[in-house]
Amino acid sequence: MNDFALTWAPKVLLGFGLFVLGLFLFIIGRRLNLQRREKIFAVRYKMIEQDIIGVLYTTDEKDIARIAVKYRSWPDVLTAVLVNLVRIVGGEEKIILKTIFALTLRDDLIVNLESGNYRRRLTATRLLGMFADPANVPALLRRLRDKPTIQFAAVNSIAGFPDDRVLDFVFRAFEADPNPNIHHFTDIVSKHGTACEGYIRDTLRKPLPPLKVGILIEMTGLIPARSLYPDIIAFAASEDKEVRIKVARALGRLLIPDSFEILAALAEDPEWEVEAQAVRSLGRLNNPAALAVLAQGLHSLSWHVRSNSKDALLDMGTAGVRKLKEVSETTQDQFAADMAEMGLEEAEGLRSA
Repeated sequence: MNDFALTWAPKVLLGFGLFVLGLFLFIIGRRLNLQRREKIFAVRYKMIEQDIIGVLYTTDEKDIARIAVKYRSWPDVLTAVLVNLVRIVGGEEKIILKTIFALTLRDDLIVNLESGNYRRRLTATRLLGMFADPANVPALLRRLRDKPTIQFAAVNSIAGFPDDRVLDFVFRAFEADPNPNIHHFTDIVSKHGTACEGYIRDTLRKPLPPLKVGILIEMTGLIPARSLYPDIIAFAASEDKEVRIKVARALGRLLIPDSFEILAALAEDPEWEVEAQAVRSLGRLNNPAALAVLAQGLHSLSWHVRSNSKDALLDMGTAGVRKLKEVSETTQDQFAADMAEMGLEEAEGLRSA
């Protein structure tokens, strides 16, 4: 045993020492290599930054093309320079930066959108949105079916495009998508406001499945696009429950006085989900004629309808509170009385706050 220890102990110690020495040399070498790369990056960064700043105030396309050719082979450094500069300049200078981006980085990033590498796809999505160009939109729209983080980045990128030309791509993609995500498309469209009205109107008049009709009606309310009122009330009698819900919600956002009769009819819908949304929207409309409809809603068999009717009456101010008090004192329906009492307590809390 002692002979074994005397034979192998030095070898083990020598091996361990060589391993430690090798690890130490590796760490030192890696550190020196990183410092060298950082120094090269800094030198190249300064060189590119100076050249790009020099062409920001020129209209000579040859100078811009020269920059693109000269630094296309250094994409990482060029990306860092462009990202930092695009955040601090505006107007014509930003257009020049986008031109340099398009000439050097855009095509490779569009290819990276289809990469199997998650980080490459995410980086490409963010950069293509930062250097907003309508030509990038079709590629970005494909990322709405990606992982959640990339979906979010794609929505933000597309929604941030100030050019309304992106809407043509967006609505074509919406029509082609067999199962569009309502949150994605409404987030994108709502950022462009009333510029979307014509696209929504034209799309609503096409033969679409109820899911897409509902999304378009939701968009109408979110903008809000009051000029589309005649187009969406045509769907108030839809056979699809979700479409009727969307109509009731949109009317509560558009706040068009003439919509009272339609909302009052929807408040008698056989589906409680439709009724609940209709009574909520009636409160926002603030029509005195709605008081009787909302009081009746307090007697609904659905808790959601009763709760929304109570909230709607509170939205109507003093007149609504009086109606809650009247119901609480006169009804034999304990559920209606309890909901009315709850509303009165909320009103009292708001007054004392």
